[in-house]
Amino acid sequence: MRIVLGQFGYRDRPIWVSETSTFSGCMGSLVQTEEAQAADLVKRFVVLWQDPWERQGPLWSG
Repeated sequence: MRIVLGQFGYRDRPIWVSETSTFSGCMGSLVQTEEAQAADLVKRFVVLWQDPWERQGPLWSG
């Protein structure tokens, strides 16, 4: 993402991730259990925590 932003002169701009979610149950032909939903959400937060994103909001406050 930084490479593409850099091509347009925005390399040093902060990237905000304001929402992330996934579903449980059925969505069309897709089926996801609550256990799989929980694992996916944990994975998303771990990935976001490892990357150098600017963290704001109640999730990131200590």
